[in-house]
Amino acid sequence: MGAVETLIVWENLDINRYVLKNSAGGEIIIKHLNKDEEANQSNFRDPANNAELEVQEKVSLLEWFAIEYKRFGCTLEFVTNKSQEGSQFCRGFGGILHYQLDMRLLDELSDDVLTLISSQEMLRRGWARGDLAASTSIPTKSRLA
Repeated sequence: MGAVETLIVWENLDINRYVLKNSAGGEIIIKHLNKDEEANQSNFRDPANNAELEVQEKVSLLEWFAIEYKRFGCTLEFVTNKSQEGSQFCRGFGGILHYQLDMRLLDELSDDVLTLISSQEMLRRGWARGDLAASTSIPTKSRLA
């Protein structure tokens, strides 16, 4: 089950996805950083204890989307800023909201439990009605699960 129908991404998005490991506690942290943020070493330290965050993996966010989008049950569309519509998308707005979804509710449930809950049950509980706060700002037609 995914909350995104179509993920629309600018073809020149210059953001890298980092998988970082906290050297103090072993916790895995995912960060998405642009070039300016990569130059700031505080992004590679835990603010709570100043422990170094070891880079486990670094990959272009575009490449990660291209590899992983099917896991979320969506389609992936790239846009260019070389057309009038593409330029408007890249500069004018971040995405098209289809409905709001509180991702924290889904995070609390395991994948096994989610597969057992029917879509009617999810509607009854209000998870897909649009009256819950969204917790992500990825530019999408709807929200990424």
